[in-house]
Amino acid sequence: MKQNHTAITPLLLMLMYIGLGFFSIQLGSLNEGNLAVVWLASGAGLILMLRLGRIAPYAVLLSSFAVNTPFYIAKDSLSVRVALLCGLTTAAVDTLQSYLAQRQYQQLLLTEKGDIWPASHRLPIHWLRIGLLPCALTMPALILLQHSIGLMQSGTPSEMIRSTLSLIMGDTAGILLMLPLYQCWLSRRLMHTLRRAWLPMLGVTVFTVIAIFFYKYLMVLSLPIMLYIAVRYLQPGVSIALFIMTQLCVVGTAMGYGQFANASSALAFFNLQLFIFAIMLTMQYHASTQASLQRRQGELEQQIQARTQELISANAQLLELASTDDLTQVPNRREWQKRCAEAIVRSRRYKQPMSIILLDIDHFKKINDRHGHLIGDLVLKRISQICVSKLRTIDTFARWGGEEFVILLPETDQQQATIVAEKLRKTIEAEPLNFEGSQAIRATISLGVTALSMIDLTLDDLITRTDEALYAAKANGRNCVINSDTMSTSYLSPGMNHSAQR
Repeated sequence: MKQNHTAITPLLLMLMYIGLGFFSIQLGSLNEGNLAVVWLASGAGLILMLRLGRIAPYAVLLSSFAVNTPFYIAKDSLSVRVALLCGLTTAAVDTLQSYLAQRQYQQLLLTEKGDIWPASHRLPIHWLRIGLLPCALTMPALILLQHSIGLMQSGTPSEMIRSTLSLIMGDTAGILLMLPLYQCWLSRRLMHTLRRAWLPMLGVTVFTVIAIFFYKYLMVLSLPIMLYIAVRYLQPGVSIALFIMTQLCVVGTAMGYGQFANASSALAFFNLQLFIFAIMLTMQYHASTQASLQRRQGELEQQIQARTQELISANAQLLELASTDDLTQVPNRREWQKRCAEAIVRSRRYKQPMSIILLDIDHFKKINDRHGHLIGDLVLKRISQICVSKLRTIDTFARWGGEEFVILLPETDQQQATIVAEKLRKTIEAEPLNFEGSQAIRATISLGVTALSMIDLTLDDLITRTDEALYAAKANGRNCVINSDTMSTSYLSPGMNHSAQR
């Protein structure tokens, strides 16, 4: 872990360690030995190891020595020399504990890819590795030291086990309380959480104080608030609330108040430690479970969003395939009929003109026979591109079938549509179609034009009249424009003459 700190940072962290150590000893230690209910200095030692890099062991050693040595010197049964040696030994044990906790923390940090509070089912393993294991490996040495110098009287095996467990639980609790607060501070969520959750934090404080000093059964009311904090504010909120509650319980019990103060000193503090561990592990587990649920919910929402986007994209592609001619990439017959039917409804509702053009490439079969079907396909594509480029965005150019195309012209009367058709005819006639590996091709088109009329009861009626106009254009020599107004509706009868507009 890369360390960035100013010259004053080690001093401030050491002062934090010393302050928390004296607080734990003065307000929360057992009568026999300096065994604290919650040894906050163990958590501070881990923080020093994580923040100070190479100088961390020396900082922890000096800080622990400063905290523990005065306790040994105050014992009349110990000489100053022995007291200093005991202080140094205790400091060495604390330093080793902090080092072991740091190694476990960094290994878990790598394993969990930066998330030290993983899925809730792995959280107990983290508690064991970061908190319990380093303390269980080092604290028996401290128990042996204090027994060897007579600070702890030899009692029954159960009393010895209880003293050892108290020391281990106190140091473990200190790590598990301080580490989440440190992580909140690192992520800049500490003050943010306090600003958001000040009201439930105040509730926890008030109910705990009342339960300790006035009515002990009121403590149960703080539990729903803790659960609310775990669900609403997750690990940052729980870490702050647990620190407040546990320290108030420790101070109150040390002063002789609260439900844990009625038993003997050793039993009272052991019971208090069990309560602190129960509430701490339960709330941290709840917060971790809630965080896992929120992460999973976020992942599911992202997956749903991604799948929805994929479905929308797939549907859009299917819609495009269903409505687009594969060769020319213009709307197909079905899509054009749908748009035309909608345009007829709008035209009649708002009393606006509407026209359609049906065009056919002249002698297209000869182009295929002479140049091949591949060139024929390129001719279809090129003519489509030319026509689309000459039309408005509100117009619809579509492939009707084979070499026939159809154009929808909203808000266009028949005279205007005839001008458009003539423009397209002249453009196609004037522009040679050049393709690689083939000589230039001259193509012409024939066009039939019709405007929507009152006699058109259906779309088929309109298309039939337009088709008749196209037929007339082809019968009139091709490469021309015929509109339905310049021909008889009985044009298809043999021998009829028709006028052409060129």
